[in-house]
Amino acid sequence: MRRATVLALLLGLLPAHPTRALDDVITVGSLSLDLSGYIEGRAIVGSDTRSWEDGGLGKVRYGSNAGGGVRTLARAEGAVVIEPKFGFDWSGSIVLSVNGQQRMALDVTEAFLQYKPAPHSAFGFRARAGAFFPPISQENTGLAWTSPYTLTSSAINSWVGEELRTIGGEATVFHRGDIIELAATGAVFAANDPTGTLLAWRGWSFNDRETGFFDRLRLAPIRIISPTGGLSKQASTEKPFHEIDGRPGYYTALSLDTVGYGKLTALWYDNNADDRAFVRGQWAWRTKFLSLAV
Repeated sequence: MRRATVLALLLGLLPAHPTRALDDVITVGSLSLDLSGYIEGRAIVGSDTRSWEDGGLGKVRYGSNAGGGVRTLARAEGAVVIEPKFGFDWSGSIVLSVNGQQRMALDVTEAFLQYKPAPHSAFGFRARAGAFFPPISQENTGLAWTSPYTLTSSAINSWVGEELRTIGGEATVFHRGDIIELAATGAVFAANDPTGTLLAWRGWSFNDRETGFFDRLRLAPIRIISPTGGLSKQASTEKPFHEIDGRPGYYTALSLDTVGYGKLTALWYDNNADDRAFVRGQWAWRTKFLSLAV
């Protein structure tokens, strides 16, 4: 870990994730297509603990080699963001990720359609439907849900990137004054029943990889989910975006945004899962929490 810390300090002298490494706009009639993305190279000195990504219990993204020794490796990854705009009110977003640790060479981390009409009074409305990150993080605000501040996300946002995704619809009503905007948001979603699996079997971690819709997350062979354990039916990998019990989840949020002072958000999340439901190696976890952000 000392070696990894020194390397992290050296990398800290470099810019964090780029906001737009490449950018292009294609226009055909009333349809415009904004293409953006980034490519990132890394040189890594791992610790001597096997990472959870490799089936261990390490808390960071890169760990030891198969023999438990420190390893040095180079990696490259990136993302492409495709944003079609259909006139003034309708737009979309598709985020494609590429990295060597995901199950498929190219995966989708977000894909949604958004309706955002120009308000004609102090009140306004916006909505989106598809698959997207819930509005929890005030940290990962960069391109493709990266952080423009640090290379590694906080523990909370690492978990959001791993297991949380809204697959459904979200609507927001807001009132905008001269210096204050008040907003109320509500969402209904499905296919997020395994959320909480990683926290239960591994605990928190620090990384910056967002799970794609077709990806699998490896679980360490701890005793309770081993072949001789009490929950041996649990598969060796988690499918975080999977519907198990047929019950929709929801979240509601209130936010206060002030010019010159910042933004305060409170969000209540409940995936409403039946924690006794089990389908093809995946348990449903009843995951609910209150998020406060400033």
